[in-house]
Amino acid sequence: MTRQWPGRRLTRLLLPIWLLPVSAAAQEEWSGVRVDLAETDIEWNFDGGKREASISRVSFEIEGTAGTGLIAGFGLGYMSVSLRSGAGMQARRFDAEYFEVFLRQPFDLGDHFRLHAGFDYRYNSGRDRDEDHPADIDWTEVAFEVGAGWRLTDTFRVTPFARYYSIDGDLDEDIGGVESFDLDDPVSGGIRFDYFVEETAFVRFEYQTGEYAGGYLIFAREYF
Repeated sequence: MTRQWPGRRLTRLLLPIWLLPVSAAAQEEWSGVRVDLAETDIEWNFDGGKREASISRVSFEIEGTAGTGLIAGFGLGYMSVSLRSGAGMQARRFDAEYFEVFLRQPFDLGDHFRLHAGFDYRYNSGRDRDEDHPADIDWTEVAFEVGAGWRLTDTFRVTPFARYYSIDGDLDEDIGGVESFDLDDPVSGGIRFDYFVEETAFVRFEYQTGEYAGGYLIFAREYF
């Protein structure tokens, strides 16, 4: 299957990270920035049966830290979504964008061990690339996560985690009408590997199983 990554939209999405200052004044305004690249395969449960969606995603996130250690932030992203209806049927391909807000609470238990809990809310909206047979897809996604991270060395951290998803969406096709979808199995698990290239900057590889199976590559800088 051919994956198509956007040109102008991707440039507009990533441009802010090149403009972000990293001075001391900027560090007082936020505690981290991230660029996230992901490939995931998801099984959505439609009224007429299951359909598999393959998603290529790029996103940008910015976050700030409160005095209590609570991390709050928001993100913007672009997705290329391929939705298959069944064997031998042509996939619908959507260009989609999303906006998310999130909360994360770390609990440091020593210099090398950390627990964390998190909440994410994301609104996604897309339109089919086929102008002759248009379709719109919209869905909300809520996720709760718990995990534990070990700093094994100065440059390497590993974090297993579990995540609960809630999906509520609609597909509006010009021929088939409106069809709702959600998830059969809302629980997923995974593991993250962080390699620190600087004290506050790292490259992350994340692998996840379950309904949201896939791989994630993340470039991040944290100031706290």
